[in-house]
Amino acid sequence: MLLFALFCLAAAVLFLFLARRGFRRWRVWAGARRCTAVVERLQYRFVRSSPDRIRDSRSTVEAEVRFRPGGTPVRRTLHYEGILASPGCRGQKIRVLYRPDTGETVAARVQRPWWAVQLAVGAVLAAVGLVCAAIPRQLADQLELHAADTPTPLGTVALVLLGAVLLVMAGCMLLVLPDVLRPLAALAGWAAGTALNRWEEVDATCIGCVESVLDDSVSLYPMFRVDTPAGPEYWHTPGERSPRRYQTDLPYTLLRDRRTGRYALPPRLADLGTVVLSLAPLAIFTLVFLSFLSSGVMMLILAVLPWL
Repeated sequence: MLLFALFCLAAAVLFLFLARRGFRRWRVWAGARRCTAVVERLQYRFVRSSPDRIRDSRSTVEAEVRFRPGGTPVRRTLHYEGILASPGCRGQKIRVLYRPDTGETVAARVQRPWWAVQLAVGAVLAAVGLVCAAIPRQLADQLELHAADTPTPLGTVALVLLGAVLLVMAGCMLLVLPDVLRPLAALAGWAAGTALNRWEEVDATCIGCVESVLDDSVSLYPMFRVDTPAGPEYWHTPGERSPRRYQTDLPYTLLRDRRTGRYALPPRLADLGTVVLSLAPLAIFTLVFLSFLSSGVMMLILAVLPWL
């Protein structure tokens, strides 16, 4: 019990520190207007580590956006550190935060209030850790009594806190759900676009792979240039791809959405295999998520039911 308490307290300190740092950044933009902006121009500055690799961490993107706060058109330029975090194409709609008093504008995703989630997680972990550290033996005895249909206030509090921890863990799992669903979403998007006759084929040239390095793990995202009457457009795959299949300076065919201007790779038979393989982690994710969720709900029910 004591080791569990120390673990909870250490995790609580980490989450509370992150919440404090995030709140200080978010507070600067408190009260700013949230607007929907349209990307009108993208200017890339590529920094290469080799002729076939583009360093994401050192490359920058300038996005000129247009939006209407209060009906008045406003144009601003957003600066992105890294290609993967920037908008994907001209015409894409993004959310921005705008301060009318200073004219400052920033992408809304940069200032999302994650500090509130971190604060909630840290508070729950701190409460559990303090209770378990202060009265570990009494807590175990009270839980035994509570389990024997003899409700006790301390046992009820302990079950509520344990249920809250499990529900918080289930909520944190939802943050990685987009990555789990990405292969299925890509195939579903292609199928929907085909059914609505929105795809058109365009010629593109591979200019290399965007290289993202995280904890000594290298991820590669092929990037393409599409020559249009308005000038060249650039697009990188949303997921990792094998660099052996996409060679620099060779021509390829992309699909472009006639309505939104978004690009996509034509599906291959191997993509269907990727979707099938993605069902296994999706099934594991679902089982773990439902386990946390059902266990948390059951803890709360056990905490309240003996008092009814």
